[in-house]
Amino acid sequence: MGTTMIIVTHDLDLIMSIGHRVIMLDKAAQGIIAEGMPRMLKENRDNPLVFNFFNREEQGDGHYGA
Repeated sequence: MGTTMIIVTHDLDLIMSIGHRVIMLDKAAQGIIAEGMPRMLKENRDNPLVFNFFNREEQGDGHYGA
């Protein structure tokens, strides 16, 4: 039997390393804007908000920016 965990994070390294299924929420949209495997969301250009989140540049201090 597998284990299910819910982790709320903005940490891309964590998302990409342990996430099997990611659900992305947006307050303005009042709900789910994307769902899938991290690699698929990173490569999907259908939603600019999702694409930009997954393709931010690391700033070198563990933080990400646009």
